[in-house]
Amino acid sequence: MTRVLRSAVKNNRTKENLSSKLSVCNNSKTIKKNSKKKVIANIEESRQDDIWNINSIRYNIFEYMDFEDFLEFNTVCKRWNNITNPNIHKNIKLQRCEKIKKIIHDKRLVKSAKTDAEVEMCIINNSKHAQYIKELNLSENLEPQRAIQLFETFKFIRKLTISGATMSQDQFIRMMIPLTQLQELNLSSVGIKKIVKKKFISEPSLLPQSLTKLALVHTKLYNNPELFIQTINSHTNLIEYKYISYDGANFLDPFFKNYPSLKIFEYGHQKTDYSQSLIKVFKSNAQLKTLKLSFSPSMLNIMVMMNFERQLFQNLQILLR
Repeated sequence: MTRVLRSAVKNNRTKENLSSKLSVCNNSKTIKKNSKKKVIANIEESRQDDIWNINSIRYNIFEYMDFEDFLEFNTVCKRWNNITNPNIHKNIKLQRCEKIKKIIHDKRLVKSAKTDAEVEMCIINNSKHAQYIKELNLSENLEPQRAIQLFETFKFIRKLTISGATMSQDQFIRMMIPLTQLQELNLSSVGIKKIVKKKFISEPSLLPQSLTKLALVHTKLYNNPELFIQTINSHTNLIEYKYISYDGANFLDPFFKNYPSLKIFEYGHQKTDYSQSLIKVFKSNAQLKTLKLSFSPSMLNIMVMMNFERQLFQNLQILLR
């Protein structure tokens, strides 16, 4: 009987030892698996952070590539297609070359109809790349609804240049509303009209907070389009401002009080003496680093004032033309 009991106890202990060893073995395997996963994860993370992450080096590579190179890389694989798309589709042309337009369009179509058809086709062909398009040059007179459609489609634009076009203030304001990421706005030889009949805007809009550079060069205003002026003057974060014109317009108001972000100020006006307004601007903005003035008789008054207050503008670079 004693032998039987001893044998039973021994068997129980053996089972317990085996169970314990199996448990330790399983735990060891689990630890090894977890450790292996962590090592693999660390290797993958290292690869992502190092040369395996193409994003970290592509900008250096792309700096030496031309447009044809981008087109070649774009066809390599899906990944390279996604990587090169932002460079290929950074900007667009609204119209094709004259040779192609002569083949495509009926000769009886007037110029405005051809332009509208070209812009419509541009929107259709490029809308799928809208997120990549960051720059746009507009030099065409567009139908208001087509212009609004254009900017509602390509709303990720950061740099917009409008030159040689004429439009109503309503159209301009509607064009600006979708551009919440706009950083630079250049208007050159642009005509802005105030319309009384069939107007579809009754209040000004606000330029986006992202806008840091604004240039108004020979902008022609018809019938005092006050909503346009209020919209232009709604900027709050400009670093660089340029105004060159022969017409009188009240675009200096935002700078009559301190405008902390403004560093570069360029101004040229040949017909009207704005010296007192400019002096007020300069006195309110001692943080200016660069001042560019187109020389005219009114500039003499400014130079005399600045000579008396040299201490205030001791860090200012003045360029006269």
